[in-house]
Amino acid sequence: MSGVANAAAFAAIVAVGLVLHATGGAHSILAWRVTLVLIAAGSALTALAMLWLDRRRG
Repeated sequence: MSGVANAAAFAAIVAVGLVLHATGGAHSILAWRVTLVLIAAGSALTALAMLWLDRRRG
């Protein structure tokens, strides 16, 4: 996975989380939790992709 593809995937995950939050209402605890989980998942996937690229290169 290239850096550009990885960044696009992360942005898509964050965007989905923000849309869920926006449609759930400003006070929806569930929407906040889903948003945070999706952002954390995107961050974890980014970290794993970087580790995979480092191992692949060397």
